[in-house]
Amino acid sequence: MYLLATIIGKISKFLLKLIHRGGSLPGEIVLRINKDFLKHLKYPKDIILVTGTNGKSTVTNLTYRILSNSGKKVICNLAGNNLKMGAVSLLLDNMSLTGKVHGDVLLLEVDELSMPRIMEDITPNYIVINNFFRDQLDRAGEMENIVRKIEGCVKDYSGTLILNGDDPSVVRIALAANGAKVYYYGFEEYEGSVKQTTEASEGRFCPVCGKPIEYDYYQYSHIGRFHHDNHFGNYDIDYLGSVVSVNEGKYCVNGEQFNSPYRALYAFYNELATISIAKLFNVSYDVIHSSIESFKMNNGRMEQYSLKNGKECVLNLAKNPAGFNESLKFIIQSNKPCVVGLVLNDLEADGQDVSWIYDAQMEILCNSNIEEVVTCGTRYLDMALRMEYAGYQGKIVPILDYDEFVAYFNAQAKDVFVVANYTSLQLTRAALKRGSL
Repeated sequence: MYLLATIIGKISKFLLKLIHRGGSLPGEIVLRINKDFLKHLKYPKDIILVTGTNGKSTVTNLTYRILSNSGKKVICNLAGNNLKMGAVSLLLDNMSLTGKVHGDVLLLEVDELSMPRIMEDITPNYIVINNFFRDQLDRAGEMENIVRKIEGCVKDYSGTLILNGDDPSVVRIALAANGAKVYYYGFEEYEGSVKQTTEASEGRFCPVCGKPIEYDYYQYSHIGRFHHDNHFGNYDIDYLGSVVSVNEGKYCVNGEQFNSPYRALYAFYNELATISIAKLFNVSYDVIHSSIESFKMNNGRMEQYSLKNGKECVLNLAKNPAGFNESLKFIIQSNKPCVVGLVLNDLEADGQDVSWIYDAQMEILCNSNIEEVVTCGTRYLDMALRMEYAGYQGKIVPILDYDEFVAYFNAQAKDVFVVANYTSLQLTRAALKRGSL
């Protein structure tokens, strides 16, 4: 059954390429023929799984660039496809009929809920966990559900964990992985840190005794330095970041200064995760610097467009309260007159429960530099109503059609920032490409 599945999978990949299509369909076909397909493969020595709620695509893509630039042949699902069938589709292109995977490193972005299914077939020697936030409640349930699933994955794990040491729900994973080697990364307090937070927070209780944990400072949401008695939060940060200037994209890690192409703290955290991986692979600082400084995701992650009216548009993906909050902070950080577009879909991949927009701090946009807010997507009216409830005093313009949405921006003489959730992102990108220079 393994050989039959491999041949049919490779044929289906070939046929899809002829019509310029990709995706995870070949992987789905293979798994229907042989559900244990992944167990038969001969993998490279190094396997890295990257998971978490926000930023895993960025961490995976940047890690790919760094390791590739260091001379390694890296097999990676750069376009996402982070479910089990996506991993199979990727490997079909990079393996022989006998099951040998050709590469030095297998690097996979993995959906949080898919971790148990992936790890029942693939044993990584590195697992990177960036953060856990409340996300897609009708699909994933409360965040506790995700954390418990991943705790189950690592119960007998003896490889290396690379964890965001500023997220208590991520740090908690180390308690379940007694046999693992653990490295933590995080940022020191800086001028933007706060002692109290009004943002929606998760993981507020000690996983050992159930009592509230205490924070020395918050960076954003529940990310920050925390502790509780002597049994939770007592660990050293192995890769310690210190912010030099968010507006200039400068920070240091263990004394080495880095220049980021982005101007947001959450982006620094993504880069810090990749720096941690790179140093464990003994990659030189020269390679890391050049890889980070030239890095652009260009897939709705701070993606820039030049509109037909000569103004600039920045598009960013945000699919949960924490992501939206950080995108909105970035918008007001510029402090220049602008129009803001908010795109909200409620399709299956987004989660049909959009009540989370009331956990996002849309009130951030009640700022004098935000001259208009334009909403779009299947729930464009819900987003417009949310801005009304936020107390926004400027003009709110609901537009259902994506091309009309972009045409409205072109009719203005202002720069534009657009925040879009998961399934609306590619539709927004396509409309912006049609409506830009």
